[in-house]
Amino acid sequence: MPSKPRVLVVEDDPQAEDLLRTWLETPPCHYRFESASGVRGALRRLQGDLPQLILLDLTLPDGTGLDVLRAIRAQDRTRRLPVLVQTASVGEGLSAKCLEKGADDFVTKPLDHDEFLARVKALLRRSGWRAEEDSGREFEPLTLDTRGRDGLCFGRKLNLTDIEFRLLKALFDAKGGVVLAQDLLRGVLHVSEPGVLRAALKDLLVHMSNLRKKFGSQKKRLRNKRGVGYQLALPES
Repeated sequence: MPSKPRVLVVEDDPQAEDLLRTWLETPPCHYRFESASGVRGALRRLQGDLPQLILLDLTLPDGTGLDVLRAIRAQDRTRRLPVLVQTASVGEGLSAKCLEKGADDFVTKPLDHDEFLARVKALLRRSGWRAEEDSGREFEPLTLDTRGRDGLCFGRKLNLTDIEFRLLKALFDAKGGVVLAQDLLRGVLHVSEPGVLRAALKDLLVHMSNLRKKFGSQKKRLRNKRGVGYQLALPES
């Protein structure tokens, strides 16, 4: 599998295409963006090297997304390609119809950035693609950007302070285990003198509280094991 998955976007709206290009090419995604504006263009693209994912709009100038989906599922070569259908239509039973025709997932426009990228990543993961760990490590959807010294949640930067980044890195390094408060004090806050430990523990609590707030919807993943330390919980399987 390539380190950067190729994503084919079948979309006839230039503004929507530009938006998706921005989302898919912006870190931490770095996906390889390809596009087709209609049914014929999409099918021509699929005669060459296959993408790892297809983002398929239902309304196209020379047919419908269902025509593309039908052709994809009819050929052995393309039958297993993951397809995420997107549409502004909200007709009753439309999502069920698309899933019945072979779509792997369905989203309604206007798209939500975080949800959309999470669905894209889930489909890529389900199809067997795994990102190479070059610029960060992941506790999906939380990401540690070791080059930029920041964290991300669903691809959005957390804007961490230096101390918050080092605390988060220590939690990532523990791989879901509990990191002792005393180890964080020594390794991150550089505190070891008994006389200042009480005050330093309060400072650590404040830093962790601020970090947890920046996690947003994932804040419950950062757990305080009272009297012991802190843990970044692994994603539920």
